[in-house]
Amino acid sequence: MLSNIMKDIDKSYWEYGAARKAKKEVAKNFLLDGDSVEKVARNTGLPQSTVLELKKEIDSPDT
Repeated sequence: MLSNIMKDIDKSYWEYGAARKAKKEVAKNFLLDGDSVEKVARNTGLPQSTVLELKKEIDSPDT
């Protein structure tokens, strides 16, 4: 029984991580299209701080 609960928790955690990663990719695309941080946060459900971090990554990519 406990192992089934752990499997469910692992699956939920993986799904959450995958969904968050997908939201970040969508947010990056919106930012690249010139949308504001506020608009991207509102439309993706990501915290504004996360969107700001993504914007910083886009504005100063590693060289």
